[in-house]
Parts: sequence; structure tokens; C-alpha cells
Amino acid sequence: MAAVDARSLSEGGHPPLGTRPRDTSIDLLRGIVMVLMVLDHARDFFTSRSGSPTDPATASGVLFFTRFVTHYCAPVFVALAGAGAGISRARGKPVPDLVRFLVTRGLWLVLLELTLVRFGWQFDLSYHRTGAQVIWALGWSMVLLGVLVPLGPRVLAALGAVIVLGHDLVTPIPAERFGVLAPLWRIAFNPGPIAIDENHSLYIAYAVVPWLGVMLLGYALGHAWTRVHKRHLCYGGAAALVAFVALRGLANGYGDPTPWVAQATTPRTLLAILACEKYPPSLDYLLVTLGPAAIALGALHGRKLADPLSRALVVFGQVPLFFYLLHLPLVHALSLPLRAQAMLPLASGPFRHGLDVSLPLVYAMWALTVAILWMPCRAWARLKARSRAVWLSYL
Repeated sequence: MAAVDARSLSEGGHPPLGTRPRDTSIDLLRGIVMVLMVLDHARDFFTSRSGSPTDPATASGVLFFTRFVTHYCAPVFVALAGAGAGISRARGKPVPDLVRFLVTRGLWLVLLELTLVRFGWQFDLSYHRTGAQVIWALGWSMVLLGVLVPLGPRVLAALGAVIVLGHDLVTPIPAERFGVLAPLWRIAFNPGPIAIDENHSLYIAYAVVPWLGVMLLGYALGHAWTRVHKRHLCYGGAAALVAFVALRGLANGYGDPTPWVAQATTPRTLLAILACEKYPPSLDYLLVTLGPAAIALGALHGRKLADPLSRALVVFGQVPLFFYLLHLPLVHALSLPLRAQAMLPLASGPFRHGLDVSLPLVYAMWALTVAILWMPCRAWARLKARSRAVWLSYL
């Protein structure tokens, strides 16, 4: 089987046009979650409310589900990144080439998180406080996947399953217990701040190891992709949802650090059951997000995309990093006129900024952001389809 060039991994592991036909179901699902991600970030930049948007006791149903649907973004994005690597390996990419690409691209993602992504979030160059979020976790997970690839897909599938099923045993352990190694524990398992000096800190929002488990499972899926039937995906997704109901709804014990508590009404109790921990992602959180995602991927698998909306979403799914790097400064910039009108600081991050607009305006800014991104993303996708330049695989 002919080797696939490095560019095949850049947007999820499929080969470039002219080598093999892309399976657009993966691009379509990735495009859907990328667009949902913009909704979450529009909410971050345009609203500043006390309390969690998924607090079942206080959040409105619309606000709750505005946040909840965006929970699908990070797990799907990380899993499909792993699947892309697995597909590339199954199609003949040599292990040394795959390792080299994963490690270098992963380190590049970490660098982007600490520079361009950080600036997009904060519009601030002081570096007093820096967040390590999804691109950080994706980058380090990719580096570790590169190191582990020589072990083979079966070993990686088993390791991924052990991490996803068992990391809740260790993530609650406080980092402070490890003394001088506390920063490493934070990075690996236990999100929180790492003090660099009295004026600078790094806040770990996405602990790496749980997300590595998701990427490893994605890699195993991608490696077996040509043998996967849509019913396998649907059955697997349904099994994950049954496991979620059993662990979260019935047992209400292992699987999430915060057991749900019955609320004043049945609908709010259902919200409490759905409100699982993302930082780090608990087993229940991964079951309730990756389960429906697997069903959706099964429903999309092999589908012919005739409608304009699907084709547009596929374009977004083909250029996820380019999309990501553009959307943050764009949605941030769109919030500046309202901040100026309210006499709020312009160079500040998305949280606790003081701006609080209605959800209809949040949805309008979401739609405007996505519409503005369409033309540059389509142009970038066409450029990547025409060119075989290796550097394009890093964006």
C-alpha cells in the first residue's frame, strides 16, 4: 500500500486529493463540532455571569443546553485527531515518518497555544496569566501518541481504554501531595494553576493524560477504519450511553467526582445528571459525549453530501487548525464595540470581563463569526488541495 505523505495528517489523517478519496463523514463531524465550538466561545466573550452555565439549580434550560451541546467539541476533536493518525498508518505511512510528524506537529501545537491562541483569548502580551487549554492537551497528546505508535494499535487501544476507564481513580489526588513534582501532576492529571514566579502563572485547564486516552482510542478506531461498518459505530455509541445511564443515572458513584443531587423538579434533576465534569473529563463526561458522537459518525459514514450546508461544514472540518486560529481573535474583536460602549477594559480575557448580553445576541454573534470564516476557510482548503507543500500540514 502506497505511503501517504505528511500532509494527510494535517486535518485528520486523510490523504490529499488525488491519492485516495476522503471519507467526508469524518470531515463533516469535525466541521459540526468546530461550529459548535464557536457558539461556546461567543458565549464566553459576550456574557459574564456568576455561576456555572451548567448549574442545574440556577441556569435556564436554554443556557444549560447552549453550553452542554458544546461539550461535544473537545472529545470529538481529540478523538478524530487520533483517528486521522490511525488511518494514515493503516494506509501505509511508515512508523518513523508518522512518529516524526506527530511529535513535531504536537510541539508546534503547544507553541501555538502559548502564543497565537493565548493572544486570541486575551489580546494581552503581559503573560501574567497564561491558560493551557485544548490545543495544549491536543499537542502533548499528539507527542505522546507519536512516542507510543511503535507499540501497535492493539496495545494503544488497550492503554486508551485503561486511561479512559480508570483515570478517575487518580485525577482527584491533589497536586500539592507531590511536592516539587506537583507541576507535573497538574499537567498530567489535576488541572489548576502552576506558579512560575510571583507575577506569572500557567493555568492548566486541560490535563493531558485523560485526553491522551481519548486520542489513543481514536487512533485504534482510525487504524481499523476500513473494517468499521456504520452499525459498529452505532452499537458502540449506544453501549456508551447505556454505560452512562448505569454509572451516572443509576449508580451515581464512580465515573464522576460530583454525584448528582435531586433538584426541585424532574427536568432540573435530569440537568443535574447531565452536568458532568470536564476539567478533567470524567468517564461519565466522555461516555455522554463520545457515545452520541459515535452514533452520529455511524449515521454519516458513507453518506453522499448533496446539500450545501453539509458541504460547507466539510470545508470547515478539513481546515480545523486554520479555523481555530482565526475564530478566537475574530469573536473577541466582535465583542470590543460592546465592551467600549460599556466602558470595560478592551485588553482582557473572555471570563469575568463584565459584559453580559442576551442569548439571542450571543447566537447572532455566533452566526456572524461562522459566516465571516467561510471565505478564508474555503480558500485555505482549496490551497491545501492544490499544493503538496509540507509546511501546509502544520496549519
